[in-house]
Order: sequence, then structure tokens, then C-alpha cells
Amino acid sequence: MEKKPNILFITGASGVGKTMLLKSIKHILNQPDISYFHFDSIEVPSQTEMIIKYGSGRNWQKKMTHFWINKAINDNKNQSLAIIEGQVDLQIIVAVFEELLFQQYEIILIHASKNIRNKRLNEERNQAYLASEEMEEWAAHLRQQANHLNKYVIDTTNNDIEKNTLLIIKYLKNLKYLK
Repeated sequence: MEKKPNILFITGASGVGKTMLLKSIKHILNQPDISYFHFDSIEVPSQTEMIIKYGSGRNWQKKMTHFWINKAINDNKNQSLAIIEGQVDLQIIVAVFEELLFQQYEIILIHASKNIRNKRLNEERNQAYLASEEMEEWAAHLRQQANHLNKYVIDTTNNDIEKNTLLIIKYLKNLKYLK
């Protein structure tokens, strides 16, 4: 029987700390049998381009989620774990895993207060255009989905990167995704 990795999908709105957490996890674990994927490493087209090419932003997100999950499953057969981070609707993540008949996965939502997200986007990332009411609505939507789907939520508002990284590692150990 072909071995497939367990998959952790880390999602959340812009500015919550997903990318920093993934880098920190990679650094702390330093294990060659874990693969890491940054959803945003692909060029994200404008909303207009998404509509023209895919019919909607949601369709684009589903197509790209399918791409990343498929890549994590099929390109990492010798790996014990694949971690994908990206800003993706939780229902889309679940739907893609279901379409692929893949059950060895978990989703974590990374969340932060509006003030912290906006500070990170304005001061640390120089992306003030992302510190918008639309992003606040998106963050609230993701939080609502995580609660509805009973997914683990890590709020990075008051914790430093090391503490949040250790929370994820502990969670992965509890799932038996890590030894």
C-alpha cells in the first residue's frame, strides 16, 4: 500500500502570522520527513483575473487549493507530514480533501485581533491596503467557519511566535502526526 503523508493545513486572514509560524515550525522541528508549502508562493491574480479565468475568486481558490493539496499528497509519498499554509476558506479545504477521498488531514485557523493584524500589515509588511474592513469581515468569516467545523484556533494576539509554534507542535503530537 502506498504511503501518504498526514497533512496540516494552516489558514487565516492576512496578518495573523501564518507564514512566520510555518517558518518557525520548520526551524524548530528541522525534520527532513516534513514538507512545507506556501500557498501564496504562486502569483495571486487580481479579482478581475480570477473572474475572467475561473468564473469567481472562490473558484480560483478551490482550483489552487486542489493544486496544493494534490501536490502535498502525491509529491511527498516518503514524507510523514506535509504542512500547507495559506489564506483559504475552510469549507473549500474540507471540500477538496473530500473530493480527493483523503482523510489524513487537519486544519488549524490562525487568528489575531483587528488591531494586531492591522499593525502587522501596516508596520511590518508595508501592506496597508490589506488592513481593510473587507479583511476584517474575512477574518470573522474564517473564525465562524472554524467554530462551526470544530477546528483548532490559535489566537496570535497575545502570544509570541515561539509560544504559538509550540502550540502547533503540541497539537501535531496529540494527533500523532509527530513523534
